[in-house]
Amino acid sequence: MKKASLKDIWRSVRNGKKRFFAILIITALGMAMLTGLYAACQDMYYSADRFFEEQNLFDVQILSTLGLTGDDLDVLSQVEGVENADGVYSEEVFTEINGTRYTADMTTLSSKGLNRPYILSGALPQNPDEIAVPQSYLDESGKSVGDTLSIQEEEDGEETDEEDTSDSDLDIDVELEEETATFPVTTYTITGVVIDATNITNEENEGFRTSSGSDFTFFVAAEAVNSDVYTAVYVSLTDTGDINSFSDEYESTVDAFVGNIEANIKQQREQARYDAVVGEATEKLEDARQTMDEKFADADRQLAEGEQELSDGRAELSDGEKELAEQEKNAKEQFEKARNEIQDGKNELAEKRQQAESEFAGAQQQIDSAQTQLDESRVQIEAGLAQVKGTLAGAWPETEWNALVDAAGALAAAGSSDEDIARGTATQSNALYSALAAVTGSLSAGLQQQLGQLQAYLDALNQNPSASAEEKETVATSIKQLEEKKQQLDALPSSCVQLALGMGKINGGQAALDTEKAVFEQKKAEAIQQMDDAAAQLTDGEEKLNAEEEKAWAQIAQARQDIADGKNELTEGEEELNKNKDEYLEKKAEAEQKLADGYDELSDIDMTKWYVQDRTSLESYSSLKSDMSSIEAVGTAFPIVFLLVAILISLTTMTRMVEEERGLIGTYKALGFRNADISKKYLVFAFAACLLGGLLGDILGFIFMPKLISYIFDSLYILPEFYLQFDLLYGIGGIALFMAGIVGATAIACRSELQHMPAALMRPKAPRAGARVFLERIPIIWNRMKFLSKVTVRNLFRYKKRFFMTIIGIAGCTALVLCGFAIRDSVNSLTPKQYDNIYQYDLMVVADDKDYGELSQELSGQGALANHMDVRLTTVGLINSSENSENVQLMVVPDDASLDGYINILDLSGNKISLGEKDVLVTRSAANTLGLKEGDTIELEDSDLERRETVLTGVVQNYLGNTVYMKQALYDELFGDYAPNAMLADLNDTVTDQPAYAESLLQNGKVLSSLSTTAQIEEFSFDLINAVVLLLIVMAGGLAFVVLFTLSNTNISERIRELATIKVLGFYDREVHQYVNKETLILTLIGIVVGLPVGRVLSGFLTSALNMPSLYFEVNVEPFSYIISAVISFCFALIVNLMTNRTLNRIDMVEALKSIE
Repeated sequence: MKKASLKDIWRSVRNGKKRFFAILIITALGMAMLTGLYAACQDMYYSADRFFEEQNLFDVQILSTLGLTGDDLDVLSQVEGVENADGVYSEEVFTEINGTRYTADMTTLSSKGLNRPYILSGALPQNPDEIAVPQSYLDESGKSVGDTLSIQEEEDGEETDEEDTSDSDLDIDVELEEETATFPVTTYTITGVVIDATNITNEENEGFRTSSGSDFTFFVAAEAVNSDVYTAVYVSLTDTGDINSFSDEYESTVDAFVGNIEANIKQQREQARYDAVVGEATEKLEDARQTMDEKFADADRQLAEGEQELSDGRAELSDGEKELAEQEKNAKEQFEKARNEIQDGKNELAEKRQQAESEFAGAQQQIDSAQTQLDESRVQIEAGLAQVKGTLAGAWPETEWNALVDAAGALAAAGSSDEDIARGTATQSNALYSALAAVTGSLSAGLQQQLGQLQAYLDALNQNPSASAEEKETVATSIKQLEEKKQQLDALPSSCVQLALGMGKINGGQAALDTEKAVFEQKKAEAIQQMDDAAAQLTDGEEKLNAEEEKAWAQIAQARQDIADGKNELTEGEEELNKNKDEYLEKKAEAEQKLADGYDELSDIDMTKWYVQDRTSLESYSSLKSDMSSIEAVGTAFPIVFLLVAILISLTTMTRMVEEERGLIGTYKALGFRNADISKKYLVFAFAACLLGGLLGDILGFIFMPKLISYIFDSLYILPEFYLQFDLLYGIGGIALFMAGIVGATAIACRSELQHMPAALMRPKAPRAGARVFLERIPIIWNRMKFLSKVTVRNLFRYKKRFFMTIIGIAGCTALVLCGFAIRDSVNSLTPKQYDNIYQYDLMVVADDKDYGELSQELSGQGALANHMDVRLTTVGLINSSENSENVQLMVVPDDASLDGYINILDLSGNKISLGEKDVLVTRSAANTLGLKEGDTIELEDSDLERRETVLTGVVQNYLGNTVYMKQALYDELFGDYAPNAMLADLNDTVTDQPAYAESLLQNGKVLSSLSTTAQIEEFSFDLINAVVLLLIVMAGGLAFVVLFTLSNTNISERIRELATIKVLGFYDREVHQYVNKETLILTLIGIVVGLPVGRVLSGFLTSALNMPSLYFEVNVEPFSYIISAVISFCFALIVNLMTNRTLNRIDMVEALKSIE
């Protein structure tokens, strides 16, 4: 009997594979969704907690405004529940990498192993000159284990050396705090690469989170520190060893211990530390006062002795000055007389030289005038000669010309008169005249012949009446010109003779002038030589006088120098005395002021304040907890939808299975089987499918999905190992939950059928009665519809259960898909909202306070900045009334400046507001996290743990990171003097690559941080949420496919006789497909229409659950997301239709029609 029952169950599984695997897959998907995200978060919690446990991370840390001492450590070690307590020292230092300045937290290692860094390679430092660094430092610097690095401690201010020359005996020490270097060693050898147990955040993907500001964390041995005051005391508890540090039990245990410290120890130790600091400072001030009195009494005695020595010196110098003055007077008179005589001789010689130079100038002028006249005459004669030679055309008598010129020149040089020259050159003149006459005679005869010809031609023209007057006039003009030329030619011999005589006279005059020049130059040279000799004699006499005078004055100068040296010594003594006196008064006033300041500082010392904090004070711990909580929130809503859909689909599937075997059930009942035995078959069927699906879902949820998401975790957090854990409650309880739902639905389906009598069950179930649909009451629509369309409409309303099941299933799946896309859209909209609506600047540059002024001038001079504004940026703790805190960025704006153009400050309604003088504006994410609203009292805690109380005046919009805005005046009132250390800047169009420009600024050693908004937009990513969203979309899509496939096959199974009938009636396959598939597509469309608004509402709930401390998610669903969600669901419907078409094609019409028998 039992064996037959098992065979029957196996036969049901084998014959109903689609139905069995549909339930299995729905259960697997539901279990994967139920356990996957939850398991990933729990595995991350466990991995982080195990890492913290192995590295002995503190449970409680105590910080103090005045530091912590060994007494504090001893008291804390004795508190009940303390396993270990140890003090460490940490300080922010600077280090340079390739010229860029970076900040680092220098922390000592705990001697008791608390917060022990995880060693990646190498070893922890053992000696004072050894150091351990994070991997990020090696990546940035290119160094490795064994290399060295140098650090520089923060400078409190610039010290000058002006007082080095003063008497240090008058200095007194009234500083209440020692200025010695905390880390005496400045160069360290890298011994190991470690992970900081207190910070497991992957800094490279920190992105939007507000960090503490340091670039690296370094670890050194405790011996490397020169301080007996701890920065913090870390405590580990005995009762937390076996408790997960992210559990409520751990939180309550730690809270109880913190409460005990604050109630019983905190106030006592605060007072003790305050008394110790004040007492030590008071004793130091009293010692300084006593030292000051002793030093300045001795200084008074030394000043009086110096005054007496100076008085004696003044009297001796006065007598010496009188004697020297008399000697100097006599020497001056004698030398003055001799110098006057020499000067008179110089004056007389100068007058003679001037007279001679005047005479020489007159003679030279006459010579130059004569030379000019000769040159001008020569030019005129040479011009006439050139004209004559041109006329004769090469027949020039050169020999006769030269002979006449030379003869005339010789006579002229001898001083002959013109008549003598004419007579003396008659022979040469006649020869030249005859030679020229011969030439001109020939030329004149030619001209005469031409005149005769022209005259004859003119006579002919005059006799010719037809000749024109113009032609006659032309011929007459030519005759006149020839006659004039002939006359000139006839006079040429005589004129040439005159020219030759003139040229000869000029040559003779030049020779006489040259002789006169030579005589003039000789006389001039002799006169100059005589005057130079006289000047030399005067100079020699003057040099002798100067030598004697120099010797005399040297003797006087030596005497004067002796007196001056005495005066200088006396003056130096006076100056030194006055200087010492001034220094004495200055040092006395300075010492008295130091004492006064010391007492003022003593009175300003605030009561010690302890801050007892748990692990939530660690940014990485809080961030991890926040991230996991957000993912768990997403993983809570989705499984509920999956479970509901699984139950509904299983109910439909098993109901159909029971109905198909209605006759078999009747037979079993007729044979005497009990209802329980009959139901067992179907319950085991559902149970098996649910169990196998649940086990498969557990594999996916506890292994596959956590492993997949762990790769995203690796980009956010640095953990050496990711451990997988199995949660019995979720793993088995989830399966039990699905079993209860699915097997319960199966039991309901069986109960419905088993209520009937065997005879009724063995008869075919009456078909559902037809009914008029509402469209039939609208003839204008109904009468125009085709036959298949009418059948489709009737079938939709005829099978109401399938109608609602399909709509609910598709609506749920569409809603889940849209919800996934909505989360993605909300994440992707963060950068446009932040950098388009809020941040308007291009560049933010941060420097150290003392470097910022110089850096600002450098950047302004480069020409890359269009405009910029100076601000102050620092990281502070924002604390509410419940002592909950959040790290935020404090931006202080100068009183005379506005953020307009750089940052838009928008209230929660989106209206732009301005920052008032007393305003304190907090961004929305931080306000929501801490539960703050306008008018609340808040505290701001700086890096020195100094807290200042103020009132929140407004909450403003921001999407990435958290910021507190205030004006300079309020900052001065709260924290002291304002000093800018950052700029917001807009870049010129010449800067084409803004991220590259921002990166280049990091090479400047003064720049601590340089951020380009363009780079922030490009680099922003939220891989964790995006991966979860992708997973949700895939799972929801898979559920949609299974739902449609199951309901479609159920629909075919229910109506197989109907479909066989229409096939027998001759319907083509395409028409049969359309007959069934049209209903599926219509139901899918209705489900999509219902699911999209449901998904939009669900998106709002999930997005609000995703809000993190440094992010504000605002629901944003793009139109494309609605479209793609609908398309995904509709595509699955089309795919399912293609798959069910094969089932429709394989229907055996005969077997289907006789199945009722």
